[in-house]
Amino acid sequence: MSRYFRLFIISAGAILVILLGVIGYQRWQANTQPKQTSEQTAQLQQLADVLASEYQKIIFLTDDGTQYVGDLALRKTAALTAPASATMSNVISSPTSWFGMTDTTLVHYTFTGSTTVGSVTHPSTADGLALDTTGQWLAWVTGSSGKQQIILYNVNDHTETVLFGADGGGSFSNLTWAPDSSALAFTTATNTVHFITPQGVEPYTPIGFTDLEINYLHWLADDQLAGVITPNEQSSSSFAPYLGVFDRSGTMIEQHRVFEKIGIPKVIWAPDAKTFALYNPWKNYFVVYNRYDQIQQLLRLTLPGKITALGWVNGNVAPATTFGTTTNSTTTNINSIAPDTTPGLFTVTADDWEQYNDTVRNVLNQFKIDFSSYRFSTTNQGIVITAELQPEANQPELIFIQVLTQTFALLPDIPTISLTWRYNTNHIITVEQLSRVQVETLAQQFTNHSIVELFVITKKFPLGKKTPKPANPNHTYLADTVYSNFGEYIPLPALGFIKALIDEDTIHYSSNYTLRYPNSWSIKNRGEGNIVFYTADTEFVSESSWTGFSVTVRRYPVPDITLDQWLFVNRSDRTVENVTIPLAAPLQAKHIVAEQTFADEYIMMANHTVYVLNIERPGGLTTIDQEQFTRLVSSFIDGSAYVRSY
Repeated sequence: MSRYFRLFIISAGAILVILLGVIGYQRWQANTQPKQTSEQTAQLQQLADVLASEYQKIIFLTDDGTQYVGDLALRKTAALTAPASATMSNVISSPTSWFGMTDTTLVHYTFTGSTTVGSVTHPSTADGLALDTTGQWLAWVTGSSGKQQIILYNVNDHTETVLFGADGGGSFSNLTWAPDSSALAFTTATNTVHFITPQGVEPYTPIGFTDLEINYLHWLADDQLAGVITPNEQSSSSFAPYLGVFDRSGTMIEQHRVFEKIGIPKVIWAPDAKTFALYNPWKNYFVVYNRYDQIQQLLRLTLPGKITALGWVNGNVAPATTFGTTTNSTTTNINSIAPDTTPGLFTVTADDWEQYNDTVRNVLNQFKIDFSSYRFSTTNQGIVITAELQPEANQPELIFIQVLTQTFALLPDIPTISLTWRYNTNHIITVEQLSRVQVETLAQQFTNHSIVELFVITKKFPLGKKTPKPANPNHTYLADTVYSNFGEYIPLPALGFIKALIDEDTIHYSSNYTLRYPNSWSIKNRGEGNIVFYTADTEFVSESSWTGFSVTVRRYPVPDITLDQWLFVNRSDRTVENVTIPLAAPLQAKHIVAEQTFADEYIMMANHTVYVLNIERPGGLTTIDQEQFTRLVSSFIDGSAYVRSY
């Protein structure tokens, strides 16, 4: 063996030893580094989905100290990584951060984690820290009951001062900042609201509420505050908490009684103050109302235990920095994860399905239902119900409308309901994917009440008893959907309003002419050229009830011109006068003064369309005929049902 060959063998062996050492070191290093489990990856993806969406969100705590973010529109929740402090602050829209305090340690939270700010001299001794909208001022209460002070902390330079109650005399709570951070509002003895600026100036007169207590005070706008109002021990009023909105003079301008069964819940407000949310512990969901007490959104939770709402943030809050776990030299960044762009579909667990089915069956149990025909199912859009009334059941249309409104009232998280109703052997009423908004509009249009106001839900009536009218307890608001102001049973207008499909025998009444204009007007030729009124999907007419008359509605699409311009071109030879019937914008209307006794005419314009209503009778129109026609025109204008009876 040559010397060069021996050198080659020795060198190759050395290289092999080095390579084996490197490989072994890499394996050892890989085994000692923390690995990201599949569960952690799923949690990270879940958080990414929630934070990347551009919808409104709430921050809340569970009783184990975990912070969660919940997307109200997509109905998703995700846990945040940083554990909560003993006392937490409200959450604001910009910057998307909040604070917590445990003992004397102040912690700053963001969606990416938490940072210890430092120690404070006067630690918080009450629930809640109040962070202003600029992110500069943090306020809290310190001291024992009756000897408290309000501390003001400057987040920028980390200084703290006693802002109010320098001598430690009083009990303070419900701290909330003005939207422009100009002043802090708070309560003393929970029945008087005070105001103070960061400079220690009291800019407004305190507001006192006799025999009332205020909880969860929130400053909505420059001249509006809100709080959960309850009678105190000195009050003679019964316990009936409500959400009150009042101005700086103490005048109550709004009352919302949407949570009577819950007690005194914490109410959190959206940054724009147009909606508010509260947590329902009995049904384990957050429900969002607008200021007309209409349910807007619902976030159902699967988390056990106590839930505490912190506050509300708005818009896209995905952090701009990398947030992830390093594993084997790779980084999972939530900004690189594509957001879930799938529309919010209705998802149902097995427990949900049982609850919805039981609720629907209980609603139907109030009526004469043939349960052998009952079918219930769910889709990714809502619930589907099929049922048949027994032959002796009366007013099937009213029952149909009540089932829809009552089910939405009891199941506020249901997005749509499809309902098929069979009665009298072969008659059918059906709606497909009727939304909550459509039913809320129906209730407001016909009854001037929201869905939840149509039913009184108590322990005695867990399904909700129909709300009686104060003037006549024997009548209910729900009946307004099917009865005219004259007491006539006219269910077709309401059914037409929700675009229910009805078999033709049901549409025609033998002695009544019924008209409804919910969304659009038009004309339609039928039979031997007779023109009848109809809406987009459903006809309401009894042709025989106008025998001897020629009643027509003609529709003319027009460009962007005024009604007067249209009349100048098309009715220049006629005398025109204003109508005496109140008009709802953008509708305009004129009456054509008749030069004959056998005809009358009205012209209306809305949405770039002109409608000409005309009535003629060869024998001449009587005064009663013209009054009937005026009522007919009025029903077009105000959307109410018009009935002409023999």
